[in-house]
Amino acid sequence: MNILNTLAPVGAPNGSAVALGYFDGVHLGHRRVLGAAVEYAAAHGLTPAAFTFSLPGGQSLKGGRILSAGQKHARVAALGITAYMEPPFESFRSLSPEDFVNKILVECFAAKAVFCGDNFTFGAYAAGNVDRLKELCAPLGIAVTIVDMAQYGGQTVSSTRIRAALEEGRIEDANAMLGAPYCIDWPVRHGKGIGTSKLGKPTINQNYPADALQPCTGVYLTRIWLDGRWWPSATGIAGPPPHRGCRQRPCYLRNLCAGLPWRYLWPDAGAGIPPLPVRCAQVWYIAGAGRTDRNRCPAKHCLFCRKGGSVMRRKDREVADLEGQLAILEQCPVCRVAINDPASGVPYLVPLNFGMAAGPQSLTLYFHCAPVGTKLDLLRADPNVSFEADCPGTVSGGATSCTYGMNYQSVIGRGTVRFVEGGEKLTALQTLMQHYHCPNLPFEPEMVEHTTVLALDVAAMTGKRRTSF
Repeated sequence: MNILNTLAPVGAPNGSAVALGYFDGVHLGHRRVLGAAVEYAAAHGLTPAAFTFSLPGGQSLKGGRILSAGQKHARVAALGITAYMEPPFESFRSLSPEDFVNKILVECFAAKAVFCGDNFTFGAYAAGNVDRLKELCAPLGIAVTIVDMAQYGGQTVSSTRIRAALEEGRIEDANAMLGAPYCIDWPVRHGKGIGTSKLGKPTINQNYPADALQPCTGVYLTRIWLDGRWWPSATGIAGPPPHRGCRQRPCYLRNLCAGLPWRYLWPDAGAGIPPLPVRCAQVWYIAGAGRTDRNRCPAKHCLFCRKGGSVMRRKDREVADLEGQLAILEQCPVCRVAINDPASGVPYLVPLNFGMAAGPQSLTLYFHCAPVGTKLDLLRADPNVSFEADCPGTVSGGATSCTYGMNYQSVIGRGTVRFVEGGEKLTALQTLMQHYHCPNLPFEPEMVEHTTVLALDVAAMTGKRRTSF
């Protein structure tokens, strides 16, 4: 496959049939579009071609890259595309829809037919859609075919769904939507020789690039292609380092064969081991036993290991450490508390001003209110609650509506509420004043006596941040 990284003629003497799209993941939907172009080209003596683009720093349109550039190119070439153009987005983003058709489809591809999905847009600020594409191509004698979207599980296949499946450890679903096994071929890095010297099995180390999507942390049965054959292996995908207060560390289980270099590491869905959340259920290799054990974190008051094994889908946005989560809370003006309401069958949600008192691995949120009210009645019946707090966000955008989004910082969690009395009551009210940077003024004893103070002892909390696009 001839790959062009600039806007230039592809060399199609009889014209071409062009597949249009970003093709991130080269999933079932993309394969339909690419396959339609290849089939049409074969039937009409044309060059099978594809037009896509690259983003700065290896970025993708939504979330991390699913495949490396090499894997993406190999999968497109395997479908029969022989002319592949992938210029930087900046090189053509300002073209009008008319210029896109004339300068790219006509001058570069000598297109006789084009193929795309019904959500395809083109031209500056996504001004052109599939209807506009048909209008512009008709006078030029270019046939336009809108390819039906692929379906999986009753829903349209998309790169977003594939990313979600990988981040949640659903390799079977990801492979089904990709139309081929999920594969990584990141460069092999030198390790510390632990595999050969201590585990009795050689290991291979790879690091996911910052712009690549990392699947759910855990242990997977895999296979690698080396020296013309498949080798069985076990692969450990680890997340960030262990958090403060937790001494356990994730153990990496890697391939079982010796010898470097190697090319492909394929999670094998047919014999996959369900991934284990590394932060909450540590994965250990038992030397000589060839098995894994789950050991609970010994930090009894750890806010992270008491989450019940939940794994955040977008781990690139996770704020995993307590210090970072507290920094978000300090900027939040309101905490929203969801209380069980059995009579209505839906949560009772109330926004509250708050203060907080944090220990090394503990956190208490304080609220104040009138001595009577619905929330107090519900809390006396069931003190278990969930909560959310977020900082005021800003909107960021780009060339198309789909690139707009919100910069945000937020925390969510759960815990138990208790009614505060005695000396803690005054301390709680002081934390409320401090949270809003109010002056340290005395309290009126009569007002304090008639104020109800609540303490939410946090049992679990997660943080999330998105500050750039």
